[in-house]
Amino acid sequence: TTGLIYQLVDTVSCNGNLLLNIGPTADGRIVPAFQERLLQMGDWLKINGDAIYGTKSWRAQNDTAAKRVWYTQSKITGVVYAISFDWPAPVGDKPGDVVLTQVKGAPSTVSVELMGFSGKLTASQQSDGFHITVPDLDPTRLPSQHAWVFAISGLP
Repeated sequence: TTGLIYQLVDTVSCNGNLLLNIGPTADGRIVPAFQERLLQMGDWLKINGDAIYGTKSWRAQNDTAAKRVWYTQSKITGVVYAISFDWPAPVGDKPGDVVLTQVKGAPSTVSVELMGFSGKLTASQQSDGFHITVPDLDPTRLPSQHAWVFAISGLP
């Protein structure tokens, strides 16, 4: 499922559309393995669909330093979505940071939300990129699996 979501995000971040060719068997059934993957993708999209539906590519499709981060932007609200396939590891007793090198010149009024998580996140522009500090959470306990979406509002 992670591979399918990666393909979806990669395609959409470049202004593409993904066609999944999953057809029924001769007797009209969907193979259980395909059905499971489609349901898991649907679960992911229920939480993170704003980063896929009604979006366009942002000025950078992916992050050159963080190889598994892709960007999309809402056509309506202008919110930028950073979609990360890696959860940051804590550093000592401090929570980890997602460092986005393609987000530059972010004003202090920028707000960041982790889709599917109601807690607060802190973020700051630093010399090596835009740092989003994630809470010390076990990512397997979050409602979203496979990839995590950070909605960034207020970018110029």
